[in-house]
Amino acid sequence: MTGGGYGYRTACFCAFSCGSLLPDSEILEQHRMYPYRIFVSYAHQDKNLVGRIVDSLADLGAIPVFDEDLLPGREFNKDIRTRISHSHALLPILTKSSTTSAWVHQEIGYAMGSNVPILPVFVGASHAEDIKGRLGLAGRIHALRISDERSDIQSLFHEQMFEDVLDNRGLADEDPGGPLPRFECAFSSQERTSTLFSHLNRARGLPGKARGRYCGALTSFALPSTRIGDPIWSRIDGPPRQGRPPRREDAILKKLRDERRHLQAHSSTHGCDLIVEPSVALKRLGPEAAGARAEVLRAFLRDVTRDPTRDQMRVVVMSQTESRDRNPESTCYGSLMIFGDWFVAESRTPLDGPGYRQTTFTSHAPTVLSGIRECDLDFDEIYAEHEPYFQRSEYQGSSVRAAIDLLTAFIAKCAELVRLAQAD
Repeated sequence: MTGGGYGYRTACFCAFSCGSLLPDSEILEQHRMYPYRIFVSYAHQDKNLVGRIVDSLADLGAIPVFDEDLLPGREFNKDIRTRISHSHALLPILTKSSTTSAWVHQEIGYAMGSNVPILPVFVGASHAEDIKGRLGLAGRIHALRISDERSDIQSLFHEQMFEDVLDNRGLADEDPGGPLPRFECAFSSQERTSTLFSHLNRARGLPGKARGRYCGALTSFALPSTRIGDPIWSRIDGPPRQGRPPRREDAILKKLRDERRHLQAHSSTHGCDLIVEPSVALKRLGPEAAGARAEVLRAFLRDVTRDPTRDQMRVVVMSQTESRDRNPESTCYGSLMIFGDWFVAESRTPLDGPGYRQTTFTSHAPTVLSGIRECDLDFDEIYAEHEPYFQRSEYQGSSVRAAIDLLTAFIAKCAELVRLAQAD
C-alpha cells in the first residue's frame, strides 16, 4: 500500500492548504528541497563536526532531528524511538568515537528494524573499512565519505541524494525495491479511535510543518468539540437502527472529541483542505444522524470564514452523482486522513453496518510522503473541476462559502426526509 492506495479517485476523498500558509508547490520553490526530517545519530565527542553537518542540512531545507531537540518531561528512550520512526532518513555520523557508542548502534538498529532509510557518513578515509566492519548489516549500505572534520560539509548533501535514499536507490544493491512501510491495523471503530488517538499524541512535538489532508463522508470535522453531555452527541448517532451498536461509552466519545480538537488545532496552524461526500453519510447513517453531522461541519466552516487567517481553506463537496460515478457498485466507502506528514490512516467502512470495518495506519515517513504527493495531484484535478462553481459572484472564489451553501441544502434535504418518515 505504498503510495498507490492513497489517491483521491482510487481510495477516497481528501484535504489540504489553509490560512496564510503557502501551497506546497510554493513552499517547495522557496526551499531547495522538501523539508525532510533527518535524524542525526552521533557521539558527543564529535559535537563540533555534527554542528556543521546540522547547519548544512538546515541550509539545504531539511529538518535535522537530534537529541538536543528533545522536549522536557518526556521519556528519553521513547522520544528517541518516536523521532527515528517518524524520520525520512537516519544519518549516522561514523567516526572512531561513534562506532564504539552503544547509543549510535542502537539507533541504527532501531532505524533498520523500522525500515527507515539510512545514509551513513564515514569520517576519516583511513579507517573507513574498519568502521564498516563494526556495523554488521548496516556496513553494507553505500555511504558518504569525508576525509576529516575540516572537509567541505556544505557540498556533501543535495536534494537528489535524499530522493534516492527514500527510493532506496544508491543503497545496498541487493534490496532495490525501496524501504517497506510498517502498518498497524484496527478492526473496529473502538480500535480505530484508540489507535488514532495514540498516533495523534505521538505526533505532538514532532518537528515539521505540513498541512492536513482529510477525506470521508463528512470527515472528523463533523464530530462535535463540545462537552460530552451536549445533546448533539446523541443526534450525530441518530435513533437506534438494526445492526448499530448502542450509545458509545463516554471514554470513546472523549477521544472522538479530542480527535476533532487535534485536527482543528492543526488546521488552524498548518492548513487543511477537505473533500466530503454527504450522500455517503446519508446512505450509511440515515437522515437524522447525517443531517446533525452536516450541521456540525457547517458550523466549523462558518467559523473558518470569520477568521481571516483561515479563509483560504479549500473544500470540495461531492454531489450524489459524483459519488455514485466514483464507486458505482461498492458496498463500502473509503476515508483517508493524512495528518501533516506524520502519519496516514485509511479506513474501509460498510455503507450499511456498524462503524469502521478496517483502518490501516502507518507513520513510515517515505510512505506518508508518497501518499501526500499522489493525493495532491488528485486533489488539484478535482478542485479544478469544481472551481468554476466557486467563482460565482455570491462566493467570490471561496470554496468554503460554496460548501456552506451546499451543506445547508443537504441539511434541509435530511430534515425533509425525516419529516416524511415521521408522516408515514
